[in-house]
Amino acid sequence: MIIRELSDGTIIKILGFADEEQFMLVNANGQFSLVDSLPPSASQKWKRVNGEIVSDKDADDLIASEMYKDARKAEYPDFFEYIDGIVKNDQSQIQNYIDKCLAIKAKYPKSVE
Repeated sequence: MIIRELSDGTIIKILGFADEEQFMLVNANGQFSLVDSLPPSASQKWKRVNGEIVSDKDADDLIASEMYKDARKAEYPDFFEYIDGIVKNDQSQIQNYIDKCLAIKAKYPKSVE
């Protein structure tokens, strides 16, 4: 696989070249390299640290944070259940909605930083 290292140490994966050897010949001075593989990265971003290519932890953490938010949000019950319970003065329905929300909060606790 072809990668290019930018001046800030960021690594970019170059896709779509069937003949990588020919690409390297044509672009010999473009800071391109051939590598067998890259470490796993949720963000598809890498950088060089102490001479080693590693996944960009900050970018991966941001992706994980967004996935956490999406998962949590998707599981919350429809707030119309709560509104309907208020309109009908149905305390059981209101409490059921609250219990579902608390279960989601317990399943996906917010990290404390």
